[in-house]
Amino acid sequence: MLNYQELINKAKDYGFSDIQVNESTEESLTLFVSNGLVEKNNSANLTSVIIKGIYNGKLATLELEDLNRDVDAILSELKESASFITSKEECEIFAGSASYPEVKEEASDYVNYPTSYKIEKLIQLEKDIKAVDPRIVAVPYCVYGEEKHALKIVNSKGLDLAKSVNECAVFAQVVAMENGQASNGSKETAKINLADLDFDKVLKDSTKEALDHLNAKSTKSGAYDVVIENNAMSSLFSTYQTMYNGEAALRKMAFLAGKENTKVFNEMVNIIDDPLMNHEEVLHKTPFDSEGVACYTKDLVKDGVFKGLIHNLKTAKAFGTTSTGNASNTSVRGYNTYIAPGKKSKEELLADLGNGLLITDFDGLHAGVNPISGDFNLKCAGFVIENGKIVRPVTLIVMAGNFYKMLNDNIFEIGSDLTFSRGIGAPSILFKNVAISGE
Repeated sequence: MLNYQELINKAKDYGFSDIQVNESTEESLTLFVSNGLVEKNNSANLTSVIIKGIYNGKLATLELEDLNRDVDAILSELKESASFITSKEECEIFAGSASYPEVKEEASDYVNYPTSYKIEKLIQLEKDIKAVDPRIVAVPYCVYGEEKHALKIVNSKGLDLAKSVNECAVFAQVVAMENGQASNGSKETAKINLADLDFDKVLKDSTKEALDHLNAKSTKSGAYDVVIENNAMSSLFSTYQTMYNGEAALRKMAFLAGKENTKVFNEMVNIIDDPLMNHEEVLHKTPFDSEGVACYTKDLVKDGVFKGLIHNLKTAKAFGTTSTGNASNTSVRGYNTYIAPGKKSKEELLADLGNGLLITDFDGLHAGVNPISGDFNLKCAGFVIENGKIVRPVTLIVMAGNFYKMLNDNIFEIGSDLTFSRGIGAPSILFKNVAISGE
């Protein structure tokens, strides 16, 4: 097994001014059940190591698959790699932040349950879903997953950090059929402990979504007032994360770059990046990023005013500022980035909407979105709303517009129902005068 301290000690002999080792480990189990049978039982226990070294002012990176390699061979290969680098970008191995937030690491109880128990839970979930309604014709997948991620960072400047997270999740996909028309529903929930996983909620939410969208049809083209439901809003928001990303700004692909301290959206819009978020759907806090920089809560947009880009060490140097603790390996990303919620429930938003559309799903998000300009053209589905109430499902419609303009000119009210999906969050939001193509 590779001796990290020996590697660090020998690096000076090879001419490296600084060197760092990032060790990532992942332990995971994924179970797929369909028609009462286990289709897949995938487990993994992987360790990967990334070594970064600065040689003659050049930052070289080497990813190791074989952790039993000779230290001298590794350093020789890393040095050779540095000789091919022609970039003149400044580089840095981080010495450490003055302090780090205290984050309690929680072990998961899933290790106390045998795989057979997890399979039985999935098989029973599938049976229960099928028994809900005769119009449910298929359950393509019931999936259980668990994983543990750990990161260790050590370097020649004395940095020595470690963190780990555990979680487990259950997911179900449902297909309902009526009058020759199929409708899909799905639900995923994740918790730290298996004992806390709500299988019943997965059953109720996935079947309700599939059944509620049966017999959907299109609606007339026109300009509609719409409420974009929190899950759909989170998905749409996730495609525009480059707008305040320092890495994207270097490539001239960040919409907000250069607009710091300028009003860019409606004053009701607040966007926050919070690695230390307290929310039932945010299972873990992040005390430091992949470069060892301390993470902290920051306003990206405050009362409609853009406050600044997120950075890693490289992009921060390029813009003459400091890292915001948003490094993710060699990239930049947010940690629990969300549109701040308002005070009204989704039901209150629908009441204020009166007549219009509730949008619950977008299709083709990446193909139909331009994150640089903000333009989008997306297939979507949802419900027709009359007098604040759902009257029928709607499908085969297309929403078109500009996301940045919508957050400025079209936004009317922000709901209180903040939800998160893979680190991106949003509540339901009421927009006025949105272009919908249908019949």
